Amino acid sequence: MRRADRLLEYLRTSLWVVPALAALLAVGLALGTIAIDRSTGARLGFEGGAEAARSVLSTIAAAMITFTGLVFSITIVALQLASGQLSPRVMRAFLRDRTSKIALGTFVATFAFAFTALRATRDDAVPGISVTIAILLVFASVGVFIHYINHTAHAIRASAVIETVAAEARESLERNYPAQQPAAASEPATASEPTLVHNRAGPGLVTGINAPRMVAIAAAADAVVVMRAGPGDFVPADAPLLELHGAAPEDCDVLDCISLGEERTMQQDAAFGFRQLVDLAIRALSPGVNDPTTAIQAIDQIHDLLRRLATRQMPAGRICDEDGTVRVAYPSVGWEDFVSLALDEVRIYGAGSLQVHRRLNELIGDVAAIAPAERRPPLRVQAELLTAAAQREFPDAHDREAAGRRDVQGVGS
Repeated sequence: MRRADRLLEYLRTSLWVVPALAALLAVGLALGTIAIDRSTGARLGFEGGAEAARSVLSTIAAAMITFTGLVFSITIVALQLASGQLSPRVMRAFLRDRTSKIALGTFVATFAFAFTALRATRDDAVPGISVTIAILLVFASVGVFIHYINHTAHAIRASAVIETVAAEARESLERNYPAQQPAAASEPATASEPTLVHNRAGPGLVTGINAPRMVAIAAAADAVVVMRAGPGDFVPADAPLLELHGAAPEDCDVLDCISLGEERTMQQDAAFGFRQLVDLAIRALSPGVNDPTTAIQAIDQIHDLLRRLATRQMPAGRICDEDGTVRVAYPSVGWEDFVSLALDEVRIYGAGSLQVHRRLNELIGDVAAIAPAERRPPLRVQAELLTAAAQREFPDAHDREAAGRRDVQGVGS
């Protein structure tokens, strides 16, 4: 992952960036309107005196701090609900939510504007334009607050969270598994005694690999880098992170090309999208929740993702330089891995649900119909395991027959 990509991901998941920028812009706007007020010397907009201006601006500043605290509280509650009732791994989607950041930015900007204008208010110089703009910002803040409440009420629904995760997963698939991929490269030329390069940083998950830079460094040293961990894998401190063939570590330092983080992202880890959807499905199927209909909504999106992958070439996990020489090899997720990730846990947790059986039958049958012949065996295995589960879970012949049907809605179509 390039530094620009890491920075962009950090900015997208940080709650403070938009409010901070909004505050700076508001202070700049306030200084500009104050300068206009002083240069014109005329009462434009607000017609009250200095005391009235101070009262209005101080009231606005105090109210906006309250609004900001309320929005922060609502955001934290939404994060707690998402983490506790859905899955801790979907919190990133809430942290990236634009509406929350815009609401916080609007209230902080209104506060910063009013406070700056308040300091410039004197008995002989009432900033009429500034007070008028502050009042307009209050009306804008009220509108944003109403929209924020409506948006949050819809955003914490399970269906909305599932769709948000699925949309990001589709983007990750398009980015990491495009319809057209270069031909698979041959096996890299590796030495019999590679040099192991250990993780010098603390423990963490591989969140990204800057492949172009790593290839360039390896090519310059005429070396081959074999990664022992790919995006999404956990690497303990001082554990072997990669093998270096054909060069000494000091001549081919590629550790800076590997990003480690506290949690997985979908930037280069498309499997993480499946992981989140599966988590949502099995949480809904847990005895404490027992909501198979929500699980079906997650399976719907898993179905769509598997269908997109079924006809696409899986990356071979090898990257070549301009001369066609393999310079970097890394663990890649194959078709069988995706099928297992998408279906195993849902099938096990939903073994006693008629809805899940029928919906999984539809998923497996539909994906198998469009998948190449060499990709059908894993789906066939899943179908056999699902049939065996129905035999165990449904002693009644009628229920077993119903569980074996294909149904896009689970039960009802």
